[in-house]
Amino acid sequence: MKKFLSITLLFLLLVITSFGQRFTLNELIKLNTKNWDDFDTYVTTKGYEYHATDTSNSNEAKAYALETNYSTGKASYFISKAYYKDQKQKAVAFQTTNKNDYLSFKNELKAAGFSYVKSQVTDLATFLDYKKGNIELSLASFKSPNGSSEMITGYEISVITSSN
Repeated sequence: MKKFLSITLLFLLLVITSFGQRFTLNELIKLNTKNWDDFDTYVTTKGYEYHATDTSNSNEAKAYALETNYSTGKASYFISKAYYKDQKQKAVAFQTTNKNDYLSFKNELKAAGFSYVKSQVTDLATFLDYKKGNIELSLASFKSPNGSSEMITGYEISVITSSN
């Protein structure tokens, strides 16, 4: 019985840890309002590590990755925050290769009252756009190489707000 309890606790810790590393729609919306320091603290606390910065005259973006496969060094989750100066927009984007995460976001946004606006198809991805008040939300599905000859499906959830 003691061994079973130990195994159950270990399993629960692993499950809680993995859920803690993903984000909910409400978290992404809140992260979009945070400053760079608070964003960095929040995502680092969830286990993400700094990945890259992209700056130009018109935008500034920082990305963080969660390395989930330490044997290959490949990350399955990314989160980034950007500020587009010309458009006066802020955005937070979360990328995953997990279909269930993507479907969970779809269910959350519908329950939160977001309305479907349109879809766009490019050579690189399919986008589904939603809106509620001043918050725009975009779901993207895309294929990308996994480091070998295989292509994997990825999903990106972006929250965009205008700052007037």
